[in-house]
Amino acid sequence: MYRVKVTAEFGEIKDIQVLDNGTGNKYAQKGLGVIPRMLKKQSPKVEAVTGATVTSKALMKCAEKALTQNKLR
Repeated sequence: MYRVKVTAEFGEIKDIQVLDNGTGNKYAQKGLGVIPRMLKKQSPKVEAVTGATVTSKALMKCAEKALTQNKLR
């Protein structure tokens, strides 16, 4: 189970924090590389991290869900 906290202000994503990534394995750690990509692009729709595709996509989906639930996107 993944949980993220997305902080946005005036429509701009300011921060994405992973509250729980369900595991401490190397793929979970490597997948965190999508966070700078999402911040740079200002979107959860970025390219996944090679070697951690599933984890990357899970984090992107969580960020997208957080933004949608809070009507930030």
